[in-house]
Amino acid sequence: MPSNRSVGRRVVALLATLALLPGMAWSQAGTTDAPAAKPIAVIPAAPPAPPEAVTAFRRLLAVHYVTPIDSNTLARAATMQDLLALVRTDPFTDVYSPARWQSFAVALGQSFGGIGAVLGRIRDTLVLGDVLPDGPASEAGLEIRDRIVSIDDSAIVGWSLSHAVSRIRGAPGSTVSLGIVRRGEAKTLIRVLRASVQSPSVPAASLSPNGLGIITLSQFGPDLSANLVQTIDRMRAHGLKSLILDLRGNPGGLLEEAIRVSNLFLPQGSLLVETRYR
Repeated sequence: MPSNRSVGRRVVALLATLALLPGMAWSQAGTTDAPAAKPIAVIPAAPPAPPEAVTAFRRLLAVHYVTPIDSNTLARAATMQDLLALVRTDPFTDVYSPARWQSFAVALGQSFGGIGAVLGRIRDTLVLGDVLPDGPASEAGLEIRDRIVSIDDSAIVGWSLSHAVSRIRGAPGSTVSLGIVRRGEAKTLIRVLRASVQSPSVPAASLSPNGLGIITLSQFGPDLSANLVQTIDRMRAHGLKSLILDLRGNPGGLLEEAIRVSNLFLPQGSLLVETRYR
């Protein structure tokens, strides 16, 4: 049982539905009765899927698709588009092309140029909610609860959290100057050398003076549970008393990581998810 279970008992979770591959909502622009413009070029349609691919996908749906599909309906689906139409009516099913799947996998573990810190907001103030060990921010001397008041000599009054993050990130090897205010101290300018850091599965965190921690979980990516435990442990060292997990806008991700995160806070033996196979 993780050491943060006692904190977990006081968690107020802003829960979102966990969908491993959530359906995508599409909208189509309305049409008018105006005459269509004459096309200046003809773009050929994508070639149809080879018959063996259609047969393999039909067999996959017949054996493994969670909702049984009538055999006659499957037999009438002559093309890949016909087969896809059978499952796209299900809001909990999505079909990824190889290219789209590759993009999804990269998004779960991408790296970028940054300082290795997690920003959060307390009222109108941007603060460091977490500083990753051995990262550029840690090596520059930044600490949890440091207030950021300027970035590269620009006051950040009125800036959104996302805009501040975009200004702090940059090419590895470049530097960013942060105006930092610590409790009881005057403003200090600290230059941080950016490096390549992993896309954080915990992208935002903050710890208020009264010990209330807020951690945002943007998606259930690789090693999220381990990173969450480390973040909570570092917050505890700075006076964490209670915790809110913010899952708003979380589209899902890896089921195994969602289960591990839930296990950190729920009583042992709780039923989290049930998988049924055909």
